[in-house]
Amino acid sequence: MEKQLAHLLTQHRLRFAIATLCIVLLGGIGAQHLTFDNNYRALFKADNPQLLAYDQLNESYNESDSVIFLLAPKENTIFSKQNLQLISDFINDAKLIPFAQGAQGITNFQRSIPSANGDFSMQYLVPDASLLSVADVQEIHQYVNQEPLILGRLVSTEGNVTSVYVTITLPDDRRAAITVAAEYAQQLKARYIKQYPGLTIHISGGIPLAESFVEVAMHDAFQLFPIAVMLGLLVQSLLFRSLSAVVVSMGVVLISIVFTLGIAGWLGYSLNQTSILAPMLVLTLALADTTHVISEYLNLRRQGHNDLEAMQTSLAANLHPIFLTSVTTAIGLLCMNFSDSPPFHDFANITALGVIAAFIFTLTLLPGFLLALPVKVSATDLTLTLWMVKLSKFSIQHRHILFISTSIFVAATAYFIPHNKLNDDLIEYFDESLEIRQAADFAIKHFKGRQSIIYSFETGEAYGINAPEFLAQVEQFTHWYQQQEEVVQVISYLGTLKKINQNMHQGNPQWYRIPENRELAGQYMFLYELSLQPGQDLNDQLDIDRSELKLTVVTGKLGNQDFIALEQRADRWLKQNLPELNFVAGGQSVMFAHLGFQVISSMIKGSLTALALITVVLIIGLRSFRYGLLSLIPNIFPAAVIYGLWGLLVGEINQAAAVTFSVSLGIVVDDTVHILSKYISARKKGQDVEQAIEYAFTTAGTAMIITSITLTSGLLVLSQSVFGINAIIGSMVAPIVMFALLIDFMFLPSILYYFDAWHKKRQGVKA
Repeated sequence: MEKQLAHLLTQHRLRFAIATLCIVLLGGIGAQHLTFDNNYRALFKADNPQLLAYDQLNESYNESDSVIFLLAPKENTIFSKQNLQLISDFINDAKLIPFAQGAQGITNFQRSIPSANGDFSMQYLVPDASLLSVADVQEIHQYVNQEPLILGRLVSTEGNVTSVYVTITLPDDRRAAITVAAEYAQQLKARYIKQYPGLTIHISGGIPLAESFVEVAMHDAFQLFPIAVMLGLLVQSLLFRSLSAVVVSMGVVLISIVFTLGIAGWLGYSLNQTSILAPMLVLTLALADTTHVISEYLNLRRQGHNDLEAMQTSLAANLHPIFLTSVTTAIGLLCMNFSDSPPFHDFANITALGVIAAFIFTLTLLPGFLLALPVKVSATDLTLTLWMVKLSKFSIQHRHILFISTSIFVAATAYFIPHNKLNDDLIEYFDESLEIRQAADFAIKHFKGRQSIIYSFETGEAYGINAPEFLAQVEQFTHWYQQQEEVVQVISYLGTLKKINQNMHQGNPQWYRIPENRELAGQYMFLYELSLQPGQDLNDQLDIDRSELKLTVVTGKLGNQDFIALEQRADRWLKQNLPELNFVAGGQSVMFAHLGFQVISSMIKGSLTALALITVVLIIGLRSFRYGLLSLIPNIFPAAVIYGLWGLLVGEINQAAAVTFSVSLGIVVDDTVHILSKYISARKKGQDVEQAIEYAFTTAGTAMIITSITLTSGLLVLSQSVFGINAIIGSMVAPIVMFALLIDFMFLPSILYYFDAWHKKRQGVKA
């Protein structure tokens, strides 16, 4: 069948090429419909429980997007008349950011001041910086050191850095609005740095975070992809030694990518920081198909075959194995749809589409292109072919020691797989060269905490949060959290209410406590809200009908396991000690801490499914149950080794590692298929084990080495991504591919030899 199809593809190559190009043109037009999703919410499924809790919290407390500025004056203190004036001016200018609803910092922080008649008033901490005296600055400094809502939040504990929070309400067209707001923030930063030499400003928050997703995608698309193309051209130039062959190979691959992106556009896909890498992976995977066909074509031409005969023979010999490898690669990728993180779905589906398109176009475009061009064929054979003969003999002669040493090495390294600890920190996904990461690291250095758990305590009735019994329960929970060593701060309206009660009693510290009755608590709330400046309210601490109260627990930097353990410990304490208290717990930190474990749990199913399906495909494709099962060994061992070495040498992974096995499984099976296909073919022709292994090595080995080098180089380029998920995929899959090549050359021959001996012995026993 392969010969008939190869004959058809070469005899009607012009028709196939024209028809294919027409289809590519129609499909490629769809690329104009591609959009980019820069919302970190896209990392979660719509029914993700932590996302639903986060949305519920946002709805209750009027949460908005934000831009956060961190300002560090050159004098290393913010407590001077000049620097407080600078901060005040900056806050006023920050309010002008498009879509901004307000800006808060130390100077416009509202404090309650007790009066002699048992009342209190509200005023800005710095009403007018230009009128400050030295004594005023000292008094402000003392107040800040005693105010937990400022110290460690708006001002660093050392007093040398301050933060300005700008709340942003985005319109329906979020993408364009985010860019406008982010660009204005950058312009504001540049203007103040120029105006105040020595001033350091960092920008973080939801708006810069969303824009950073665009930044990493553009970096990977426009910097890494061209490098991958150049490496592919270089490797194939060394192999083919023919400009025409290199141009045709890369041309087919690039056409496959254009078609893939076009179909993705027609299907309504949105690109994101992960799926933007699909073209790069398609590039490296598709080059494997063209490499196998062209390398054998050139070898046949070198042996004296004419161009048409060489192309037909090469297609017939490679059609079956590259079909199997394309299908198994697509299966490995498509099983990423088991993941609980949708960006992996898009990445997998687009890449799988590209792999299948590349297989089809290798058959329909490559013959027409290559036979239409003058192809220079070098007179000498590739030096790798001679090495393949030597390598096959070496692997057979030393099969015992290779089998034992490889088995011990795999077992020893796999032992360290459990040493990998999961840590999914959103900010740490970003490379240290990016401003969003620099801002986060700067904030960790100067401010309390990095992660937070947000609670919403529900009373079920309007103004129910004024009930002393309810407030006492929240206070009891607050005290418990304050005793936990991981916690650096607990923030809620409770502190504000107790401060008001204190000020209503001439500032007497003994009255820093919950009001005695519900009516009094309600009056204090009413007076406090009346005293607030225009545009400010309690809606970020209480819900609109005052039936729910928010409590924010700020922790130090914790790994995912420790962070979730703290959350679960608090949940158990609440259920045991305050079972009647209704609450919702969540927040961005909680979402990402759980996501990694959710992805791992879902991808265990995905990886097992991929393994089972790929094995079934190989059993059917190789037409052998035994060899199909044997293929499991060289396909599983490489991932086990790399995961083990990663646990030993690095020890920290993110959710990307959960999908890496499924991806790598579909890729590394390529070499195994080509080796086993050639081996089985030789055995059917009557060759013994050693002859069949040598035949498999000499006919497929050179292309295997080149495709593995091409794949590895492309993946190593991917490992240079400035986004952690993408970088880990590249960093882990690249060594898996190379170790899989070693397994196929050094370990698989011994398995085939032992299997043949066992099979002969079994047949002898039966006889």
